[in-house]
Amino acid sequence: MNNLLKVGFIIAASGIIFSQCKREEDKTVPVFEMQSLSPATVSDSICEEPADNVVPIMSGQNLVFQFKITDNEALGQYKIDIHDDFDCHGHEGERSPVPTIWSVQDVVNMSGKEQVVSRTLQVPADVMAGNYHFQLKAIDAEGNENRETPIYTLQIRNSSDTVEPNFSNLNTVATQISRGQTLTIAGTAADNLALENGKIELEYHNPSDIHATAQSYIFPTGAGVSASFSLSFQIPNDFATGMYEFELKLYDNVGNISEQHFEIQVQ
Repeated sequence: MNNLLKVGFIIAASGIIFSQCKREEDKTVPVFEMQSLSPATVSDSICEEPADNVVPIMSGQNLVFQFKITDNEALGQYKIDIHDDFDCHGHEGERSPVPTIWSVQDVVNMSGKEQVVSRTLQVPADVMAGNYHFQLKAIDAEGNENRETPIYTLQIRNSSDTVEPNFSNLNTVATQISRGQTLTIAGTAADNLALENGKIELEYHNPSDIHATAQSYIFPTGAGVSASFSLSFQIPNDFATGMYEFELKLYDNVGNISEQHFEIQVQ
């Protein structure tokens, strides 16, 4: 009986020692610090909202940055994520496939508890102009990710064409329309270069602020520097009544944009 008690005591003591030696789960996220970024950030309006961390940059120009990541245990990876924000993350559809829509998804392994990284990325020479999101993500060896790293907006222009297209001779848009009726917007689009592969979009925000594209038109091969257009949109019978904000957007073939806004009461 005494021997059994001794064995039980030894097993229990071993369990206590094992539990004390077992490593606690690491739940601490790595710390990220952006140390330098060129071109420098500015404040601007993005998607009709004031924004900081905006980086104006041209095609062919270098995006140069340095950052530091530290962790309490061990570093794992850093990720570079660049993707377009042409539709304010609505992603209603791409523009022309001819200019490059810039995308970077780069994952790099790290080791140790602290690392300073310097990187240079060149904006493609044939880049599609527009807003892009740029974010660096820090992950430790346990898979903990710092989800508070800043998101930058790259405000990219194509150096081959920085001139915005423009509308003219727009027909007078009614301020009221009934469900089932057709809204028609016509006019002339013009640009400093040929409109070929450019695009017109008619979009709207309903009274609940839901955003959608009503109609679109792509300028065909051979389109010149000026072209007439006409877009028609039949107001659905199941539309909620109320005030709608419509946006008429004109893009040239490198992504420069011109906009017209108007409100229509749907009855």
